[in-house]
Amino acid sequence: MAIDDTDSPEGGCTTHLTYTLLSSLKEEYALVGYPRLVRLNPTVPWKTRGNGATIFFLAKKGGGRRFPIGERDGEEITAWERGEGRVDPEDLLEVVREALEEEGRRWRENSPGCVVGEVQPPEELYFKGVRGIVKREVAEGYLTDAGALWWGGRGVIGAACASAWRGMGHTYEILAYRKEEMWGRERAVREDEVKELERLFPSTFNNYDPLNRHICIRPSTPCPVLIGVRGTNPEELKDAYGHLTLEDHPGYLIYLTNQGSDHHLIPLQGSEPAPGGSYLLPATVAGHPRRERGGHAFVTARGEGGFEITLAAYRQTGELRDILMQLRPGDRVVAAGSVDSYPGTLNLERCPRCGRRAGKDAAEYRVVERRHLEGLYEAAVSARRHLSRPLKLMGDEERARFMRCCPTSYNLQ
Repeated sequence: MAIDDTDSPEGGCTTHLTYTLLSSLKEEYALVGYPRLVRLNPTVPWKTRGNGATIFFLAKKGGGRRFPIGERDGEEITAWERGEGRVDPEDLLEVVREALEEEGRRWRENSPGCVVGEVQPPEELYFKGVRGIVKREVAEGYLTDAGALWWGGRGVIGAACASAWRGMGHTYEILAYRKEEMWGRERAVREDEVKELERLFPSTFNNYDPLNRHICIRPSTPCPVLIGVRGTNPEELKDAYGHLTLEDHPGYLIYLTNQGSDHHLIPLQGSEPAPGGSYLLPATVAGHPRRERGGHAFVTARGEGGFEITLAAYRQTGELRDILMQLRPGDRVVAAGSVDSYPGTLNLERCPRCGRRAGKDAAEYRVVERRHLEGLYEAAVSARRHLSRPLKLMGDEERARFMRCCPTSYNLQ
């Protein structure tokens, strides 16, 4: 079962609807494995927030190990290692359709949709959804071939793409939810506790941005989410959640996610990036950097195909902007970022291999002076994409592949 597009700028949240559904379905069905939060293309113009869909697997009864994944109003939510017994897709579709219709009436500017199937669509549909823009007829073609059922509006597309994710490159996120009377009110989260999370619980990441003094686990929208802590170990996530002093709330749910996977990045070797995508682009700096009003930094670079592109590092990216300002013509970079509605500008989220100048006229003292630039640099925590892989999760081999612009995981099609 996959769901998408139930949120709006006024409220609502696809993960919260999933939390509610799983709480109500647990008496009749067995949840198999962790529910999944799947982030799709971060550059689509109609996304509400993080462009995330959810997917979960149900069976008539569970088998193997049973383990806790959440809690609601004092009752534990559990999942099973495997499932046994067929669930009728039509019965499940009817149950979820009613919930989605209610969400559609409650929140404006959304277009909820769901997919129910017994076989996942091909993995290529996931990569189409995380890297590009998928037309509805294309998504429906994959669903038809997989024998799936679907209902709803634009959310059917995201639900279809999410349902094709096989779980590779996953991390986890524990999401705590608020009581409804607290929606839209300020979230009281202690900054000192959040600052400690990564030290006390090393498998967590992207908790706090010291540069901008921003608590990253706390949403800034009126959605039902109280906090969300990300990490690579679900057991340690529960410990991190328990460490926080939070308002009275119903409970939490742990998701398996594609956050921090870098699956949105398309490696380019000579071709020019198009709007609506995120790219890994080898280039040579072709001009001197400039800083404009607001503190944003820009520099012109030339791709391997001879095209020119502007690399943009905005004030909020922190060190990444400062590194960009130190670049000089002839420097070789591999830039990771997105091209939104303005063609010809790559908005940076990471900049590997900033360093030595090319050419015989590069004075020796300048090479020595800037040798420390060689390395991998990422945006400040609060300026990162959900899908961007933090450097702390990269081993030496993965970093080396990234700097060669040929990471294996990106070439899955």
